Amino acid sequence: MSALTKLFGLIKQKSPLWLMTSLLLASAGAGAVDQQTQQQRLKFSAAEQAFSVGRLTEYRQLAGELTDYPLYPYLRYQRLRKNLAPAKYGEVKQFLREYGHLPVANRLRDQWLHQLAQRRQWRRFAAAYRPTASVKLQCHYYRSLLETGDRKAAWQGAEKLWLHGRSQPRACDQLFNSWRHSNDFNADRVWQRLQLSLDRANTSLARYLVSLLPKSEQPIGTRLIQVHRKPESVASCDLWQQADLATVAAHGIRRLARQNPAQASQLWQTRQRHLQLNQAEQLKTLSRLGLELALDGTNTAGDFLDALPPAALDDTLAEWRMRWALGQGHWDQLLRWYPQLNKTPRNSSRWRYWQSQALQATGRQSQADSLLTSLATERDYYGFLAADQLNLPYSFQQRPIPATADQLAELETQPTIARIIELRHFGRETDARREWRDYIDGQPAAGKALVAKLAQQWQWHHMAVLTAAAAKSWHDLDLRFPVVYGDLIAKQAAVQKLPPALVLGLVRRESLFDPEARSAVGARGLMQLMPATARKVAHSRQERRFATRKLYQPALNLRYGTHYLRQMIDKYQGDKVLALAAYNGGPRNVKRWLKNRSNVSAALWIEMITYGETREYVQAVLSYAIIYRQLAGGPPQRLAQLAPAVNQLMSVTPEAGGLLKAGVTDQCHFTGSQVATK
Repeated sequence: MSALTKLFGLIKQKSPLWLMTSLLLASAGAGAVDQQTQQQRLKFSAAEQAFSVGRLTEYRQLAGELTDYPLYPYLRYQRLRKNLAPAKYGEVKQFLREYGHLPVANRLRDQWLHQLAQRRQWRRFAAAYRPTASVKLQCHYYRSLLETGDRKAAWQGAEKLWLHGRSQPRACDQLFNSWRHSNDFNADRVWQRLQLSLDRANTSLARYLVSLLPKSEQPIGTRLIQVHRKPESVASCDLWQQADLATVAAHGIRRLARQNPAQASQLWQTRQRHLQLNQAEQLKTLSRLGLELALDGTNTAGDFLDALPPAALDDTLAEWRMRWALGQGHWDQLLRWYPQLNKTPRNSSRWRYWQSQALQATGRQSQADSLLTSLATERDYYGFLAADQLNLPYSFQQRPIPATADQLAELETQPTIARIIELRHFGRETDARREWRDYIDGQPAAGKALVAKLAQQWQWHHMAVLTAAAAKSWHDLDLRFPVVYGDLIAKQAAVQKLPPALVLGLVRRESLFDPEARSAVGARGLMQLMPATARKVAHSRQERRFATRKLYQPALNLRYGTHYLRQMIDKYQGDKVLALAAYNGGPRNVKRWLKNRSNVSAALWIEMITYGETREYVQAVLSYAIIYRQLAGGPPQRLAQLAPAVNQLMSVTPEAGGLLKAGVTDQCHFTGSQVATK
């Protein structure tokens, strides 16, 4: 029997019965359900139905028989949220007292607060308010403080909400208008928000903010927006010759650095001494220039990057400075910069691995081997790279979380867990997840780990994985790397001639096997397909009647997702690294990354991907594929087999960037009085 056959066999053995209805999957909480619970479920459904059609007497009778049912608070919530008239305020307050610890109480409180604000009952609002992520309610809260006499706290809240680069809800308008006419407000606040709005590319808000500046300062604000929109105009001499335009010039340099780092650094190095900037503006500009030069791979940027003051080095810039040295092969520079990383990145397997490569390249083999030997004991991408170099077996460190049947059964008797079981029985996944997250937030690490095992027992796999991560329980591999929809994955992997472990790793990374997953940008389902991509796949397969909602169907999503992955692998002539990078970051970006660097090892090419999400994605999927292969019991697979080298097609020699050297003549003329005092 081949290794692939064995892997398919194990996948089918481990996979849940995916053809079961979602309701049956959702009800997989406790084992057998007693007769009382079955009757309560029927009454709960009947009570909701009676309320929805206005049979209130029947509803009250049924609700009265369900006071000991776990979802009784949800019945009361459904009734109260439909009628938040002043006559019901007493009942609302009683509900919040009784069930204030439940997520459903937060929903009712928020709805009540919105109504209190609409009715301008500010004293009640201030008393009922609790911290919330809702900006609209935050605005109402600080207005309630203003209306009830606490102006100091109101202005502090107004400032916090004001200093944001996005337009805030209309609920903030009255608060902001009152604050702007107080002695607490001044033009500095406008300038701060103006800069924040431009940092968020919100030019419409920026134009409004310019109108709030004193008349004498509005031309400077207008010029700032103009330079923001046309960064190349920062070369204009007057920006560097007029003291009141210094911050405009610095902003223009930061903007230009995104488009043309070499040109921006030329201007900065020849003219910055003429600007009178505060330290914060200088550091901000140096940091942006350094980051863009490192991202661009400008080959003469070493001296500039080396001279950056420590205060300009945030984690992002410090790591990209390391990548610049890595891409240039400047191993001594990399070793010199390594100690300047903050503790967390410095101790990461990523930078310990590249430190070992630098030591190796500079002839310190024994130190390199010592680092690699330590790294090879870790179960991650860099640990696998280290093991490959030393020809050592991979370290998987499989240690299941200890949990007995009695412990899990006891957990199911907890009130919160009992509610979650009932919510899942009725397919109310959102409410169940809210309750789950609220429950684990209050648990110690050991408690979280035990609850993760309960979720695994329920086949609630995505929540099991997330809970294990919250517990920092990394070594229960069967829990963290479940095989879900295994028969569907095996079938589509065979159709598309893909390694099943690679598809499992991709689905694990994309959605944690949650078929209802949806990303912030609109990717949907198990393999997180964008509707436009799925539509093209459907067209290429000559499948008509495609609808976006179908992407939540596991079978269709896996069919289209594996088809698209196969297309990417074929596009890059079998190179899985490029295919995965394209799957996540798009073929256009892969073309750009190849233009900057090709004919290199897969490890180096991946490290130089400029999108952090895509870089982590490729490394994770490759690592997960290795782990799934191990769990399948087949012959071990090495990273070098999955990703031997980056495809050398589309290879383009990078253009050499350059920094303007000191002493180059500048066409602008400056007087001695314009030179900043350091």
